[in-house]
Amino acid sequence: MGVLDAGDSAAFSSIFLASSFSCSQALSTSTLTPVTQTVGLQLDLNRHKDKYALYGRRWSMIERVLVWDGCTNVRDLGGLRTCDGRAPRWGAVVRSDTPARLTEAGWSALYAYGIRTIITLRTHGKTEDELNITPPHSDIVTVQVAIEDLTDMEFLQKWAASDLWCTPLYYADVLRRWPERHAAAISAVAQARPGGVLFHCVRGNDRTGIIALLLLALAGVTPDEIIADYELSPDPDRDELLAREHSSVRDALLSALEGLNIERYLSMGGVSQDELAAVRKRLACGVESPTPRVPD
Repeated sequence: MGVLDAGDSAAFSSIFLASSFSCSQALSTSTLTPVTQTVGLQLDLNRHKDKYALYGRRWSMIERVLVWDGCTNVRDLGGLRTCDGRAPRWGAVVRSDTPARLTEAGWSALYAYGIRTIITLRTHGKTEDELNITPPHSDIVTVQVAIEDLTDMEFLQKWAASDLWCTPLYYADVLRRWPERHAAAISAVAQARPGGVLFHCVRGNDRTGIIALLLLALAGVTPDEIIADYELSPDPDRDELLAREHSSVRDALLSALEGLNIERYLSMGGVSQDELAAVRKRLACGVESPTPRVPD
């Protein structure tokens, strides 16, 4: 599969309408409830809402990181704030680096967390032994989805042959280039058996970052939260490359999100309305976003 032809491009361009993916208003922190800290002080978050809302969001981000022995980049997509102040539920979808690195204890932690489907994000035309996994539990289903294509010569020359392939600078281009490939990954989430879904690539940064962006956008998560999630995967080399290009993680992701009508994008890529509903149901975005808390 290659770049959309001229006819497809004309139709597909209507999906990327300026500022389609944005929140009409920033979530007000005035709804935060007071939290009592048992150290002799009573902290009223309504009186100090700016300070503690920010602190609480940072702490909530850290709480999403999962420690599974052998992997170094695992986190739950639950708890991220949506435009209406709600959040995807915990335990539904997890992103990670390759589970091939998990130790026996790591696999036990993954299984105990409820993961029953593992979606491996591959690149067509590339051999990656690091993505070959055999779960030790017979009831874990594995699915392979190639969301990139090295036989696409334009992509190969523009991105794969450059250092920028490991940065989100290429996201906006590949989202336009392969809607059907990305849609296939979302359909895999929709069709997953009951239980948690884990999706991954090798590092858990790039291909995983694209699918996380799409899932979170579908859930209505705010751009700031999508960016904050991505930034939990530290990469000094990536940040240096972005700086060299006079860009940043934030700029690159905002460029990818700009004008993205997520439902139309996925539908045109082949995700059915039933599958869109299934993903939203899995993420259960009716759950209220947890109140930021002050840790001990």
